[in-house]
Amino acid sequence: MVPQTVEGHDRPAAERAAETDARWRVALEHGGDRPIQFLAGGQYLLQRYAAGAVAARAVLEAAADARRAGMPRMLPPGFLAAAAQDYLPDAEYDLLAPSARGSWVERVIETDLAIGARGLPGPLRLPRGGEGYELADYLEQHLLRERATVQPADSAWRAAIGWAEPAVLTQLGTAAALRGRFRPAAALFEAAIAAGETTGLRNLAWIYENAGEFERAAELCERSAGAWVPYARERLAEKAAAGYTTMDFRMWWADTEEGTRENGEWLGDDDALYEYSTRVEARLAAGDSHGADRVAAEAAADGWLAPLADLASTREKAGDLAGAARTWRMSVATGNMFRLLNLAGLREASGDEAGGDLIVRYGITVDGEPEPGLGV
Repeated sequence: MVPQTVEGHDRPAAERAAETDARWRVALEHGGDRPIQFLAGGQYLLQRYAAGAVAARAVLEAAADARRAGMPRMLPPGFLAAAAQDYLPDAEYDLLAPSARGSWVERVIETDLAIGARGLPGPLRLPRGGEGYELADYLEQHLLRERATVQPADSAWRAAIGWAEPAVLTQLGTAAALRGRFRPAAALFEAAIAAGETTGLRNLAWIYENAGEFERAAELCERSAGAWVPYARERLAEKAAAGYTTMDFRMWWADTEEGTRENGEWLGDDDALYEYSTRVEARLAAGDSHGADRVAAEAAADGWLAPLADLASTREKAGDLAGAARTWRMSVATGNMFRLLNLAGLREASGDEAGGDLIVRYGITVDGEPEPGLGV
């Protein structure tokens, strides 16, 4: 018989398990006083996801990425229908009947994902009286970790513009910018500002100034009363007058408690960080490149970005520039925007100075290629 709760001597044992097992950690954080039931239900949900149809997985991954970026827990059906589009591979889309191509998301939700079994709700739950679907908590936590180093698809950002509240648009704009997706970030900030939500003015002005679009950046400055405006206005005027075209490295510095640094990675020492770094090195020594990626991604999901940086640097030194670029892209996808500079540096080192400049100015596409412009 499965115990209903974890109490007494069992609780410390569960907490010790959570120190090394992410599943127990999630169960204790989100399962209340019934983590065992939470785990049992979670395994069922993972089976549903792993064995699910491609279309079902596409919808679940879109929902998880939306939550990771900052969408509220309740996701409207219309938002999911739009957000999931780019998650369905072209080969699967081509198999759909023409009459189903506009409704495949709704169909897979109603006939699969919203249906429960074994006394448990399905992966997507429609609360009574609710106006949207909720992604099952255990599955959400699992996918947040599994997809920590994966960029959300373009359709997820586009869908938010039509469905998210203005304040959420600003939050999503910040999330997109931190992932090096300056084009969708600008569109999200513009939509929020058009709706009267102006807390993203400074970030949007930064995007335009960094892109060299000084006139638009100056217009945004005039709409804000923030303390940053006088300095920004003076800086923009100087750049415009001088015909400034080169990168301004000052815009990429990050102020931290440890001082001004080019990126947001915490560089301190910790047993967990040491363990991850050791495991990455072991995978590389064994010739298991994909295994090294997996361990570094696992570390990033736990908040440790240094193993990704170390792995990318090791690959650069070994002449594996494609592997280094892939690893830097993984770091950027976690929200480490400053690693765009490393991607740009790789482009320049390979003779593609124009590509490096595009990355710095406009960020990257969902595939990690240089973005050609902001397009707003």
